[in-house]
Amino acid sequence: MSIMSNYTASLGILPPELEKFLQGHSATLLIKGAPGTGKTTLALEILKIMSEKGESTYFSTRLSLEKIKNQFPWIKEDFSFERLGFEFLTNARLCTPEFFITTLGRVIRKTKGCVVLDSWDAIAKELDLKERLKLEKALVNMADSYKVRLIFVSEEFTHQPIEYIADGVVTLRHLWVFGRSTDKYPPLVRRRSAREIELEKLRGVPIHQRTYVFTLYDGRFTCLLPYRPQIAIRSFKATPDLDDWHISTGIPGLDKTTKGLPRKRFFLLEIGRRVGLRFYPLLFTLIQNTIHSGRGAIMLSSFLPPPEFRKGIEFPGINKEPEKDEDYLGTFKMIFLGKTYEETAVNYTREYERLRHQHKEVIEFIDLNAIEGKFGLKETISFLSDAATRVFEANMPAVLLAREGMTSLDLTSRLVAVHVVIDDLDGALVIYGISPRSGLYGVITEKNRHHLIELM
Repeated sequence: MSIMSNYTASLGILPPELEKFLQGHSATLLIKGAPGTGKTTLALEILKIMSEKGESTYFSTRLSLEKIKNQFPWIKEDFSFERLGFEFLTNARLCTPEFFITTLGRVIRKTKGCVVLDSWDAIAKELDLKERLKLEKALVNMADSYKVRLIFVSEEFTHQPIEYIADGVVTLRHLWVFGRSTDKYPPLVRRRSAREIELEKLRGVPIHQRTYVFTLYDGRFTCLLPYRPQIAIRSFKATPDLDDWHISTGIPGLDKTTKGLPRKRFFLLEIGRRVGLRFYPLLFTLIQNTIHSGRGAIMLSSFLPPPEFRKGIEFPGINKEPEKDEDYLGTFKMIFLGKTYEETAVNYTREYERLRHQHKEVIEFIDLNAIEGKFGLKETISFLSDAATRVFEANMPAVLLAREGMTSLDLTSRLVAVHVVIDDLDGALVIYGISPRSGLYGVITEKNRHHLIELM
């Protein structure tokens, strides 16, 4: 089953600036980009929105209606031609430029909503520069006169004459991310592909963020908005263990890509430099799932969680008695670094053993960045060694937190069964697995729970 199969409400999202532009009075938009970057998908997503306000037309010079429906099956379910008065396709693949212009003029005059021209290149390349500019001005003026929104789709990636007269210009691109040559890992180990939309011009609309990462998951154009940490719900329901050897993280998509928390092994969460504290909601989901599974959870860290999470996340095992046997909840204990490594290690081990007496199973959450930052590499390795002994003897996993660029990260990654990276792309929070290797996923929140959507 697909990771996002039950969360289709999160699909079909446009950048907020582009949404505001479409709600305004501007008439023309140019969507440009190399082949395969998602231009037609974006155009259809806009057409879906605009068709709710009036009759709209998809004017194609290259695709048939049958091919469009096969490539975008959601159209059959979401579009109601009778209710919306929506004319989907006018096929002009075999038309001459003159016939195309005549036909398009007729469509613009009768349309009340939006006309998508996919693609404009098929006609524009048949004209010389002077004729092309003259025709583009005529089409823009016609759209203004009839109050019709006209969307040009073009595969010319360079600057075009129409950019100067169109009200809006957006560019889609396919790019490689992560895997810099300066990394300790070979670049291909971290290298992933992503799609990005750049808002070059939106007349009358302030552009607060110029680029957004997006996905074409399930044939829909879905923009990933900047990740805003949200307070976890109190009515948290634990996810059962995946099997005898793997415990759930509490995040279904993460379970699917990593197979969960492996018993007797380490689970490494590497935090990118630009993430800051935004990973905390994901971490606390892991902790909540541990507690609501009736297990103990202990965390070694150097600072308190952000105040909003301390207020909103309830650790029910503390000062709360279960009402029924099935409501039995585990205990969470946070340990802070002491003045010396020896003091910290002794205090942590003592609290860990106390939890072991309370609960049959305890999962450790260890902030390696805190240990290395205060005590150094040698002590970090020593703590890892002791933790490895504990998880093996207890038949339980341990979650390790490491920051990008740590000295001990290279060694740590060789000791773990699972290595997952949490990073930032255009403000969105993304996740990918190094071991086991996985594609790139965006983190979204729906119904106050975290889910992963594949960036494809």
